[in-house]
Amino acid sequence: MPNRKQCFIIPIHSSKCTWIGAFLDSVIAHDPDRLLANVKFFLGASNGVEARLFQKWLTPYFSKISIEILSIDDYLNFGLNMPSIAGRLRENHDGCTVNLKKFCMMFYALKNGYNEIFVSDDDMRLLKSPNKLFDDLVSNYNSGLYLGSPPDCEQNQRIVEDCVNFFDDTEKNTLFPEGYIYSWFFDAPFYTGIELDLFFNDMSNRFDGLEGFLAKVRYESFEHLIFQYWRVLRGTARIIDTSSIGIHRKTESLFYDDFNKIHLAYGYQPVWVYLWEIFHQPDMLFMLPKVALAIHADRMFIP
Repeated sequence: MPNRKQCFIIPIHSSKCTWIGAFLDSVIAHDPDRLLANVKFFLGASNGVEARLFQKWLTPYFSKISIEILSIDDYLNFGLNMPSIAGRLRENHDGCTVNLKKFCMMFYALKNGYNEIFVSDDDMRLLKSPNKLFDDLVSNYNSGLYLGSPPDCEQNQRIVEDCVNFFDDTEKNTLFPEGYIYSWFFDAPFYTGIELDLFFNDMSNRFDGLEGFLAKVRYESFEHLIFQYWRVLRGTARIIDTSSIGIHRKTESLFYDDFNKIHLAYGYQPVWVYLWEIFHQPDMLFMLPKVALAIHADRMFIP
């Protein structure tokens, strides 16, 4: 196995500064032995001013967690020499900011030698020791399984439509011959360096360079869905429709019984679940030992 170089990638926003602090607090609380000491936490600020603010706000964490705060505006202008894409970021053109920040940080991590890359939002919480977290992420990734269900609302339909538009018509028909499947956030978005490098090379070839690819990114361009579709097309993954086992709700906010069905049907356990369900079914942490994280701490309502 090549040298494992692991990281978290999290876009951050000054209007939600408490969320990243709460996540880092949960890491410190559940990792007293500093098992993640060699794992880099890349935090993506929109610009230099915001990056400096976070540098000050998060100062107490730097002695306990390996953090690098990246100004995406500066990286686009001076690291990638893409001022037009930096302009899109500043204007939030087509609502592109969050997804553009994620793609830029993924590329940055890849070019800095990281080969196990975990991408998420800042509203997650570590629930227990992370001693097996990256091993479980790799295991789930190598299974090649992604789970989803037909889009349950117009917005999710638009998201899938935008993401498949990164591929040609023949590929679209190959992906979803019987209708769209929305497979966002059932499990943590995770990328190996080998396939992520191939992905960026392919997208660059399709859109006349990396800049052309990034210019196409908008609010609906969910980075992990595009990557899932790309893996399916190259034959290293498949997307399963959970409605075939009676699960019709979106897979980012499933219930206890849903996870049990999925585990029995496919032998798959995600590394994270919706926080609302953890509060109401805390024993699921024993039923699903891979679960180490909770997501959507910012939306405490029935999914």
